[in-house]
Amino acid sequence: MATLTELTAGARGIMYLQGLEWAVNLNHLDLRSNQISDLRPLAGLINLTVLVVQDNQITDISSVKTLTGLLELDFASNDVSDISAVRPLVSLRNLWLAGNQVSDLWPVEYLTNLEGLWLSDNPIGDLLPLQHLSHLERLYAYYSEISDLTPLQGLTSLTDLALGSNQIVNLAPLQTLTNLASLVLSSNEINDISPLVLNLGLGSGDSVDVSYNYLDLTPGSADMDGIDALLARGASVLYDRKGAHQALCS
Repeated sequence: MATLTELTAGARGIMYLQGLEWAVNLNHLDLRSNQISDLRPLAGLINLTVLVVQDNQITDISSVKTLTGLLELDFASNDVSDISAVRPLVSLRNLWLAGNQVSDLWPVEYLTNLEGLWLSDNPIGDLLPLQHLSHLERLYAYYSEISDLTPLQGLTSLTDLALGSNQIVNLAPLQTLTNLASLVLSSNEINDISPLVLNLGLGSGDSVDVSYNYLDLTPGSADMDGIDALLARGASVLYDRKGAHQALCS
């Protein structure tokens, strides 16, 4: 076991991890889509850089707090509510926690090296713990009860931002995110896209999805003029008009 450095064993019906504690040189472990609930045998595997336990039966991730060498951690699609164990994992570059029961993101504020964060399908609401994650490039948070985007206004490294199916009205904080290349805001409560027009970084090759919101798409309206302005700059814009979902490119 001590010679094992990588193990991929997805969808194998695994329930127990006893024995893996002897694989002390593991650096990559992928156990997705099993029936695992207890991560304690992994607590001593301090050489791990990648741990994937997505789609299992995990409620407690406290055992990962010792794995401070992790660069990627994926525990999406489990039943985790307390993520305090991630606070010491300051080397993390990518963190997947979508599809859990997380409502408090405060431990994430210490992960200042994060580049990718997947939050969808959690009752989060408050993005304030993300406000200092200056290296964050990718943020995905569909169905997460988000309404206030103010904490994101300083995250100028963001290139991919997906916030569909939330409760967002005000887009003003996005005006400063000039590196955005992909922006998804579908199924929110937006009635004014002027901050996106004022974001001069949105242009050729970039994509914007504002479909299924409360936009006035009649010819000559401020929203339609805004969409036309983005198209004129070379952006691709997704929106709905008269109930029809359309994809338009200039």
